[in-house]
Amino acid sequence: MSPLFLLIAFSLVLPPVYHVTLPRWMNWQAPVVAMAAVAIFWLSRIWPASKRAVAAVAIAIFSQLAVVHEASWFETDFKYNQTLKQLGASLRENYHTGDAVMCFGPLPEGLPFYSGGVISGTNRPVFARMNLTRLPFEFPGNQERMGGLLLSTDDAVVQFLAGNQRVLVVAMDRPPEAAQKALRNLPLHVVARSGNWDLLSNR
Repeated sequence: MSPLFLLIAFSLVLPPVYHVTLPRWMNWQAPVVAMAAVAIFWLSRIWPASKRAVAAVAIAIFSQLAVVHEASWFETDFKYNQTLKQLGASLRENYHTGDAVMCFGPLPEGLPFYSGGVISGTNRPVFARMNLTRLPFEFPGNQERMGGLLLSTDDAVVQFLAGNQRVLVVAMDRPPEAAQKALRNLPLHVVARSGNWDLLSNR
């Protein structure tokens, strides 16, 4: 019955370790599987050895396939270097003409590809709290070429977000503690979450 312990552990470990929200039905997975394990163990006492061997292999295969299937639902939450496809879709859905986009903290490489034109050569985001020793700023002249798109101080960030324009903020971590400190608890609300990334808004 030990293969079933994987199914039990999977539903118990996900929330505290990966900080994911389980579907409501999945909260019952551990107790239901535990009861099934006890029932099968009790019934198998009278089975011949050959039947118990077949049952053990079948249970092991079922348990592995079930975990692989369930893990695919939370794949984005397992990866630090994750796809930004979901974040790009959320950005497209929530962006309205006239909105500004701010990338706060780590550079979300690949997001322009998934943003569907929200981020483009003619509609560029502003950048804040970027590591100026890494791409794209490590190349000579890039900081200067960014001009007003690079907000180099926290005061500039606060001033930008406090304006009349709606700003969608792409930030890593949840909640973005560094962002909250830098933005002096400016009222930002969560629009969407995707793995390690948050999409926030000042309106």
